[in-house]
Amino acid sequence: IKLKKLIMLFFLVSFMCFGEEKVETQKSYEVVQREEIDFLKTQLMKSNNKIDDLSKKIDKLEYKEENNFTSTYSVDQIYQNSMQYYDRTIYHVKWIAGIAGAIISLLLAGLLGSTWHIKNKNDEQLKKEKENITKELDKRMERMLTENKELKEKIAEQEEDVKRKTLELDKKIEESEINIEVVQILTDSRVVDRERAFENLIERYPNLSSVYMHYGNYFYRDRREYDEAIKWYKKALKIDTTNSEIYSWIGISNEKLGDRNINNRKENYEKALENYKKAIKINPNAEEFKIVKERIGEIEEKLKELEENKKKS
Repeated sequence: IKLKKLIMLFFLVSFMCFGEEKVETQKSYEVVQREEIDFLKTQLMKSNNKIDDLSKKIDKLEYKEENNFTSTYSVDQIYQNSMQYYDRTIYHVKWIAGIAGAIISLLLAGLLGSTWHIKNKNDEQLKKEKENITKELDKRMERMLTENKELKEKIAEQEEDVKRKTLELDKKIEESEINIEVVQILTDSRVVDRERAFENLIERYPNLSSVYMHYGNYFYRDRREYDEAIKWYKKALKIDTTNSEIYSWIGISNEKLGDRNINNRKENYEKALENYKKAIKINPNAEEFKIVKERIGEIEEKLKELEENKKKS
């Protein structure tokens, strides 16, 4: 701005000097000079007025520039302050964001950790429940298998019992039929050869001990042939060694032989005693063996008597 003022002053002074030189060269008269002087004064005044106007304008411009500079400075200062505030704000925001991020990370880590812990806990709980359920199912399955096995065993036992009872029933039926035939053989007058009838009966039922026992009873009761009766009783024992009745019939036959045969009395009594004891051992609670027990006592007395007689003789 000052440079502009100097240029304008220089221009005016140059203009004035140039005008003065021109007046001096062209006019030599005093009037002309005076007119020129007056003109120059007038121009000077105008120039001064113009300079004053220009000075005022320049002052105004300087004032405006100063204001503009001040305002610009203020804007710059505000901008700088704003930038500093912005930077500080950004710094604090970053710092806060970092803390918030750390807190959020910790929260997320805790949440994930708790979720993982809960998941593991749930998994462990589910695993334990699954193991418990599996153990319970295994126990139930084992119990069911045991019960099934016991049921099968019971069914098998029942089946065996049914078979045994069926066989016993069949045997009783056969024995009933045989008893009827035996009664017919012994009582029917039309049966001439009873021995042949019993042999035919044995041929039809070769595996039934009762048939042989009935044949032995025939010789014991009807024929009084005790040796022959014992022979058929022993054949019956070969088929059924657990029949106590057969042993008792052998004992009775031996006792009868001892009563009859004086020479072999002791031997027959001892055999009778032996068979009686076997019969009682097999079935000690049978009602019919009360008589057998009485027979044992009698035979023991007979043996004792024989021993005393032997000593006397």
